[in-house]
Amino acid sequence: MLNDLTRWEVKTVVPGHGALGTVAILRAQSAFLDDLWTQVSSGKKAGKSLEQLLKEVNLSKHGDFAADQQQNQSAIRAVFRKAAES
Repeated sequence: MLNDLTRWEVKTVVPGHGALGTVAILRAQSAFLDDLWTQVSSGKKAGKSLEQLLKEVNLSKHGDFAADQQQNQSAIRAVFRKAAES
C-alpha cells in the first residue's frame, strides 16, 4: 500500500504522527517494514526463537522509524506471530 501511495503526485504527506513530509517518508516507512518482515521471517524460518530475534533484529539503519526500542520489539513480536500463519 505504501508503495502505491509513493506513485501519487503529492507535494506534502501528512502522517498520523510526526512531521509533515514528502513521499520520501512513505518510501522510508515501506523500507523499514520490508526490512522488519525480512529479518524476522527469515530468522524464524532458520529456526530462531522469538527471544533470539528480539535480541538480533537490527533496524537501526532506519533512523527515526526505529528509534523506539519498545515499539520495535512489539513489531518484531507481531511479525513473528504473523509469520507463523504464513
